[in-house]
Amino acid sequence: KVLQWRNAVPDFRSLASLRESLGFAPREEGLTRAPTADDVQVLEIMCKDARVVERATVPDVVARLWDVCQVPDYRKISPGAHAELVATLFDHVGTGGRIPDEWFARQIALTDRAEGDIDTLSRRIAQVRTLTFVANRPDWLTDPEHWQGVTRGVEDKLSDALHERLTQRFVDRRTSLLMRRLRENTMLETEISKTGDVKVEGHVIGHLQGFQFAPDPAAGGEEAKALRAAAQKALAGEIEARATRVGQAVDEAFVLTADGTIRWTGEPIAKLIPGEEVLKPRFKIIADEHLTGPSREQVEARLTLWLKAHVEKLLGPLLKLGEAEDITGIGRGIAFQIVEALGVLERSRVAEEMKTLDQAARATLRGYGVR
Repeated sequence: KVLQWRNAVPDFRSLASLRESLGFAPREEGLTRAPTADDVQVLEIMCKDARVVERATVPDVVARLWDVCQVPDYRKISPGAHAELVATLFDHVGTGGRIPDEWFARQIALTDRAEGDIDTLSRRIAQVRTLTFVANRPDWLTDPEHWQGVTRGVEDKLSDALHERLTQRFVDRRTSLLMRRLRENTMLETEISKTGDVKVEGHVIGHLQGFQFAPDPAAGGEEAKALRAAAQKALAGEIEARATRVGQAVDEAFVLTADGTIRWTGEPIAKLIPGEEVLKPRFKIIADEHLTGPSREQVEARLTLWLKAHVEKLLGPLLKLGEAEDITGIGRGIAFQIVEALGVLERSRVAEEMKTLDQAARATLRGYGVR
């Protein structure tokens, strides 16, 4: 392997010595002289300017000329065009002066426009980045910190506009592709990540959580319709497969969270709602139009069985108390209130009724765990 090398210690005694020192060849084995860089090309152009040659006669000015030549050409224009900017900068700072605020403000104003297409905005960003570099030189402007903030603000503004244009172009391409595939009525290539992101034909169209599809939130209008239409076609098989897995899932695959959500392998698929009796809650499936017909019935049947078993597991004694046929009279009323209170009832609320119970009735209630 051969490494590229350039002399890192330029000789500023004169323009001639500077150019010669930048052209030194490496002496160590394994090194080769680096290709002529942009700053050297600009320096060569500047050395053909009689005004520059006339001014750059002392080391400090030669060093300043080299500093100015190293202003990066983010615009990637020709060395000759970039040299025009460098020459103007050298006119201002070559002998220790400052760039006039008025001139610098005009250069920024030329870039401070957020309209235009992607290429136009990219060129403006490149131009303002060059100005940002200039603003970060500590002794080229009267108030460099102020101008650093100004150029950074313009760059942020242009970057935001460019991001919007790029996003819109991506959106337009995505919508066009999906609409074409839907018109062709072909099988859509679908991929669902572990986190639920849905990709159709290589484009993310939204997120699938449980049985509910959420299209890309940035989409609107015709694009949102296209995403939903693509999802309707692409997710049919996945929704059916998920319904089958729910129907075959063991009880341990389901969890009831504190907010009343039933989750299957972490995904929310149903929400508890009040039933006719406090110990017989119902549920509402969390799904959109993709879950229909036999698949929906399969999910409902499995959740019905699980919920019944889950309530019995947690509140079995209460269920037995509520269904007990050997509790009668006043004891039945007390049992009903305990069930309605889900097993925790202030004794003061039934104190009078308890006083009227005979020993047999008390014994029956104790048999069901009432204390």
